[in-house]
Amino acid sequence: MGNPRNATPRKAAMRTPAAFAAALPKFAPHLKKSTLKLLGKLTRIHLVVLSLAMCSIVLAVTVPFGEARKNDRLVIDLTLNSETPSTETLSSETLDAPDALEQAPALPSEAQAKIEAPKIEARKVKRGDTLSGIFASAGLGANSVQAVMRAGPEGRALATLMPGESINFEFDYLGDIARISRVKSPLETIHFIPDADEYQIESVARQPEIKRIHRSGIVDSSLSLAAEKAGLSASTTMNMANIFGGVMDFALDVRGGDRFTIIYEEHFIDGKKLKDGAIVAAQYVNAGKPFNAFRYVHSNGEIGYYNEEGVSMRKVFLRAPLDFTRVSSSFNL
Repeated sequence: MGNPRNATPRKAAMRTPAAFAAALPKFAPHLKKSTLKLLGKLTRIHLVVLSLAMCSIVLAVTVPFGEARKNDRLVIDLTLNSETPSTETLSSETLDAPDALEQAPALPSEAQAKIEAPKIEARKVKRGDTLSGIFASAGLGANSVQAVMRAGPEGRALATLMPGESINFEFDYLGDIARISRVKSPLETIHFIPDADEYQIESVARQPEIKRIHRSGIVDSSLSLAAEKAGLSASTTMNMANIFGGVMDFALDVRGGDRFTIIYEEHFIDGKKLKDGAIVAAQYVNAGKPFNAFRYVHSNGEIGYYNEEGVSMRKVFLRAPLDFTRVSSSFNL
């Protein structure tokens, strides 16, 4: 094991006055000599007590600085947390920011939209109306009438307006005329657009939606009543009678119990019915004898009706001239 004093020579040396003085900071060299004299008079117990006292002083000085720095950090953290805005605050500040206002599209107000919307005045042509009188009712004078009529054939045709047609005057938000429109029918409109002292013409033709309709009925007292009950218009009923007029006399040959079936077209625009179209196919059973007719359009545009054997339903002369009175009259049993 050896001598315990020789086992820890460095610790013993550190406890000597010379070693303790050597451990003093370098910034106090003038204290070393006086310290050595003083320490030489102290016993080992005194040195231990003095060492503990110095360590306590160092800890007392060092710890407050550390705690103060820690406390400073806590104060800073609390300050930041207390000033951190909530989600709602951020949202409102973001909306109020100039950048957000610049990026957001400007929405027109309702009043502005009404001002910028065009104003349309419609005039229904009545019997006895004149073009100058119609224009004057919209606040347009003779100069406007003459400028429109100089626009071409369509402008000159305004002099022959038909009752039931419409003239629409469209004004911009400043009150100036933006467009004049002649509505000849729901399918045909002619626009007159001002260009300096003249008017440019724009024709618009719309195509109707065509639906094929199937109707059938049984004759009780007259063909017209049976057709009306089946949902046929008077014009379509007359067209059907004309198709079969070459093979039978609807004034004399109609019998109770006769049946008819018809497929025809109806024209619609914007979901509203305009009129009945052509009959595509039809069958009439008279006294048990069927007659069939099918529509055919020739290459030259001529339209005819033929039976299933290709024979024309139209004879040179009708067996009896047709009129609606005869079609609608009751037959004799």
